[in-house]
Formats: sequence, structure tokens, C-alpha cells
Amino acid sequence: MTDARNPDRLLIPVAAPNHTAAVNVLIKWLTQEFDEQSFSAVGHRIVHGGPNYFKPQRIDAEMIDQLRRLRPFDPEHLPAELMLIDAFQQQFPELPQVVCFDTNFHHDLPRVASMLPIPRRYEAKGVRRYGFHGFSYEFLIQELQRIAGTEAAY
Repeated sequence: MTDARNPDRLLIPVAAPNHTAAVNVLIKWLTQEFDEQSFSAVGHRIVHGGPNYFKPQRIDAEMIDQLRRLRPFDPEHLPAELMLIDAFQQQFPELPQVVCFDTNFHHDLPRVASMLPIPRRYEAKGVRRYGFHGFSYEFLIQELQRIAGTEAAY
């Protein structure tokens, strides 16, 4: 990311061995560069919200508790995403945080498309295909519609 007025201003090499170190660098930079009153909210992209969370919404304690229970279903993303939410909550406790779930795009899949090729007893326990990378798919569809000059239903 660059700033047209000062291209080097946002090009900062960061040596961060993990997500915690990276978020600490980010928060330090934000607090040095901007006045806290210049922020109106913090937005997060979360990959997996399980069956209950898929629409964009404000983060609350109940949602965080539910997402913590989902960590085993998304061990690559969810722990770091929750850590980021916690870090911003600690630094900016009055700042609203909102979330968009990557699974929203695929939330209303037809039943046959959401079923996995596994025994139905797992489906009865909530195991289903959620479909990830929804923001990428949504962007691609919008770009294809723009190029084609059409609006297709998806």
C-alpha cells in the first residue's frame, strides 16, 4: 500500500514472527499515525462463522464465545482472527468492531450442494459444506458482469 503524497510512508518492512507480533506493530503504527477519534469502527473478515454467523454485523461477546467454540473447524484462520479482535478491543475498547463472514456468499446453497459425501448422522450434527472464499467469488462475479455488461443472478 502506498500514499500518493508520500509513497514510502506506508511501505514499512516488518519482521513479525507471528500474528501477535504483527498486530502489535499494526496497532503501534495506527496510534502513531492517526488520532483515535479518526476511527469510526474496525472491520474484520472472518473465514468461518459456523451455522449461526454469516451476515455482516457488529461483534459482541456472545459472537466471540460462539466463534471460540468453532476454532477446531478452522484452526488455520479463526484463532488469529479472534486474537486480532481481542487486540483491537484492548487497545480501543470504545471502538465498534464489525465482521463480514467469508461464508456468507455460499450460505444459501441448495441442500444437495451443501451436503458432504459423508454419513447423514454428521449432517444431523451440523456438519455441512460451507463454501469458503466467498468474497473472492463475489468479486469475480461482479467483474465478469461488468466486463460482459450484464447482471447475472448468482
